[in-house]
Amino acid sequence: MKTNAAAKLALKATTLDGSSPVHAHGWSLPTQNTDGSWTPGKWSAVKGPVRYRGNGLHVCGVDQLAYWYGHLRGRTMTTWVCEYDGQVSIGCHGFAARRVRLLRPWDGREEV
Repeated sequence: MKTNAAAKLALKATTLDGSSPVHAHGWSLPTQNTDGSWTPGKWSAVKGPVRYRGNGLHVCGVDQLAYWYGHLRGRTMTTWVCEYDGQVSIGCHGFAARRVRLLRPWDGREEV
């Protein structure tokens, strides 16, 4: 898919093996290159209508992390910066998107 639009970024927390802690989905993890840069994981996508807390790939913004950190308390997680596109469905603790790929670990400072 070719696009001229700026990347739309969000955050996604996974377990260390790349699984979603709430929704059963295994993610293609980014890999770090020898120069320190990151190669993104492969795009994941869903079919059918996208619905928050239903069908979709669930991600969030920085302002919603406190909820998820509390909800996932006690689990060892990695938070990733991700890129998304396609249909979205907004919810109170994040949103669901049609397509998402993980780009790099979140450094805790980057605004998305």
